[in-house]
Amino acid sequence: MPNPEYVIETAGKQAGLAFHLETAFYPLLPEPVRQGFMAVFTEYWNHELDFKDLNQALSDRAGYIGGWEKYNFHQFLNEEDFH
Repeated sequence: MPNPEYVIETAGKQAGLAFHLETAFYPLLPEPVRQGFMAVFTEYWNHELDFKDLNQALSDRAGYIGGWEKYNFHQFLNEEDFH
């Protein structure tokens, strides 16, 4: 699984997440799923979605039920949610 850390550090979380969604999954995730991830995480990064609601929003809008704990999605959390 390609590591998005370099992309996150150089281009930001949004570019890192796009890279992760396009390179870490085989077969490639369908475009609506990737768009759902991007929309949910963008709302979360902009503090329009609470951390406690993140997994449910990913499930509802991206069809993802694994939670942020899997597939290295922890790399895309806001710093304040680690404390």
